[in-house]
Amino acid sequence: MNEDRFIHIISFDIPYPADYGGVIDVFYKIKYLHQQGVKVILHCFQYKEKNRRDELEKYCEKVHYYERDTSYKKHLSLLPYTVKSRINKELLSHLLKDNYPVLFETLHAAYYMHHPLLRKRKKILRLSNIEHHYYYNLFKAEKKCLKKMYFLVESVKLYFYEKKAFKEADIILPVTKSDDDYIKKYYSKIKTDLIPSFHPYNDMSTFKGSGRYLLYHGNLGIAENYKAAAYLIDHIAGKVNYSIVIAGKNPPKFLYQKARQQSNIQIVSDPDEEEMKQLIQNAHIVWLYTHQATGLKLKLICSLYTARFILCNDKMLGGTKIKPNHSLYVENNTENAIETIEYLKTCEFDDIAISHRQELLVEFENKINLEKLLKLI
Repeated sequence: MNEDRFIHIISFDIPYPADYGGVIDVFYKIKYLHQQGVKVILHCFQYKEKNRRDELEKYCEKVHYYERDTSYKKHLSLLPYTVKSRINKELLSHLLKDNYPVLFETLHAAYYMHHPLLRKRKKILRLSNIEHHYYYNLFKAEKKCLKKMYFLVESVKLYFYEKKAFKEADIILPVTKSDDDYIKKYYSKIKTDLIPSFHPYNDMSTFKGSGRYLLYHGNLGIAENYKAAAYLIDHIAGKVNYSIVIAGKNPPKFLYQKARQQSNIQIVSDPDEEEMKQLIQNAHIVWLYTHQATGLKLKLICSLYTARFILCNDKMLGGTKIKPNHSLYVENNTENAIETIEYLKTCEFDDIAISHRQELLVEFENKINLEKLLKLI
């Protein structure tokens, strides 16, 4: 490894703590690059409620912070709000101090991708999903009128901004095959390399035997996730004689109200990393459900490495090569999902299930995906 290999990484958020999908990919990408001797110059946008973290200094040559401008006037632009609120001239000046490659983490952080002063730089665009698809699905899932309007308008803006940003990238790195196929179909001249999200798991830590509850986990403040949790409460919880735990950040009040109607549901609010890991490992079934097949679900990767039985719908596996086996079951019909839960209650997670789970992990191996990234930079 060349000791003087450098890269700029522009992150849409401070990637530590790595407590949700997008920043998990960013943080572990930085950590694994550091382990290979790559010197990372990190640029990250700071939300008012999120503090700077010394942990990042361990893995980065330099860390630059920029406050995100979330003022209302940033909505009054043809640019997506997620992009407009991350424009910062200081960031550009730092990029111009050298000629190192630049990795833009999602469209949100890609404003300077098309700047004329960076025209000759190697520019890599990382995609967590196709953003206008993601925001349109948020629009469909959201309950509050103002938020629905925001997600719809942002989806349209991102659709047009995508066209501008994509053509400036030397290479785009999608996380799923479906996103890769989308780029190949609509932007056939642009080079892509499929690299699934980086994550903290290098070995399985799944317990054998049986657990005593079904678990759903995710950031419950996001419409996609609280909609799935509500579905679990409304359509499944009352029809299975089994304990159900719903765990995650920022659960909305209406979920508590729904949960009180069922005697077998417990909501665990804002568990820390260790508590969440134990909840997943000790569950008998991890239930993963989504209404939108966008991006790669980090909760899926987490569960594959740490959970016993997984029961999900096909949208949760969108863009992956995963096929159901004796460790992972796919049901899209509510009645069939209930039957599968009743069946799995009688099963133990044994050596056969462990072997089947290991077969599903190949495409998510950090070592393989890191080698692909290193060749690009």
